[in-house]
Amino acid sequence: MATTPAAAAAAAAGGAAILDTLGDFTSRENWDKFFALRGTGDSFEWYAEWEDLRAPLLSLLHGCGGGAEGGGGGKAPEILVPGCGSSVLSERLYDAGFRRVTNVDFSRVLVADMLRRHARARPEMRWRVMDMTDMQFTDGSFDVILDKGGLDALMEPEAGTKLGMKYLNEAKRVLKSGGKFACLTLAESHVLALLLSEFRFGWDMSIQAIGNESSKSAFQTFMVVMVKGKMGVVHPIQSLLDQSGKFCNMKQANDVIHSLEKENTIRESYSSGVDVTLSLRDLQLGAVGDLKVRAHEWLFASEEGQWHVVESAKAARLIMVFLDSRHANADMDVIKNDLSPLVKDLEPGNPEEEARIP
Repeated sequence: MATTPAAAAAAAAGGAAILDTLGDFTSRENWDKFFALRGTGDSFEWYAEWEDLRAPLLSLLHGCGGGAEGGGGGKAPEILVPGCGSSVLSERLYDAGFRRVTNVDFSRVLVADMLRRHARARPEMRWRVMDMTDMQFTDGSFDVILDKGGLDALMEPEAGTKLGMKYLNEAKRVLKSGGKFACLTLAESHVLALLLSEFRFGWDMSIQAIGNESSKSAFQTFMVVMVKGKMGVVHPIQSLLDQSGKFCNMKQANDVIHSLEKENTIRESYSSGVDVTLSLRDLQLGAVGDLKVRAHEWLFASEEGQWHVVESAKAARLIMVFLDSRHANADMDVIKNDLSPLVKDLEPGNPEEEARIP
C-alpha cells in the first residue's frame, strides 16, 4: 500500500507497525486483527484529539434537535458515528450531555470491546456491528453524522471512489432534512473532490481547519460540514479557513483553498444560469439545438428549471438522474442499462405491459 497522508497520520497515531498490521484500510479482517493485537481498553485516534475538537464539535451540535439532553429545551439530537473505531470521540460527546449516540463499525472484535468498556458507565450509548457502506437504518434516522477519518479510510487511491460513493449515498439517506454531516478529514485531493461533487446540489457546505495544539502531527485536520437542504439548490462553499489561525501544514491548506476556489467558480456558473430565459416551446423540444450549455445546466441544476422540466414532460412520474464530471466519457447505453431495473421498480403502470419507459 502506498504511504498516503492518511496512512502516515495513522502510523503516527498508532505506531509505524500499524501499516504492516492493516495493509488495507478497507479490509474487515485486517481491522479485526489490528484491534485484537492492540488489546482491550485501548483507544486509537485518527488525526485530531478531543481537546482540539471539543469547541468546534459542541458549537456544531448545540441547536441540533434541541441541544444536549436537558440543555436546549428540546429532544437531544440523534448522532451517528460511522466507522467509530476505538476513538474516545463518542464517550466524550456522551459525557458532554449528548446521550443519543449510535456507533457503527464492521469489526466485531472492536464492537465487543467497546461494549464491555462502556455498557455500565454509558448505558444509553448504542453500538452496532455494521458496514458503513450498507447501513441497516431507515431513511432520515439521524440529526447529525460525525465521521472521524471514516471516509478517508475508504478512499485508498488504489481502491478508487466506489466505496466512498456508496458510503456517502448511505450517509445522505439516513440523515434527516436539515441534518448535518460533519466529516473530519485530511482533505486529500481525491477525497475532497468526491465530497465537493457529491454535495454540490441541495447542500450548504462549510470547511474549517481544526486546531493542532494537542497533537504533534505534521498533517492538518479539516472539518467539512454539509447541511441537507432543498434538492437542486446550489450554494457557494463557506470557507472558515481564514479564522483557523496557523496551519500545521501549509501545502495541505493551499491545496484545499485552491480546490474551494475552483469549486465555487463551478457553483457560481450553475446559480447564475437563472438569468437565462427559456420559452415553453424550447423546453418541450428539449435542451438541444441552439440552447446554450448554461441553459441546459439551469434546467437541471436549479429548482425553478427542474419544475419547468416536470411541467413540459407531461408524465405522471419523472425521474431525474444527475451525472457529474466523472461520467463525461461514460457510455449512455451502459448508464441506461444500470438504471433500468431501478426505474422499473418505480413504474406504476400495468406489469403486463412491456412498453419502453421514455
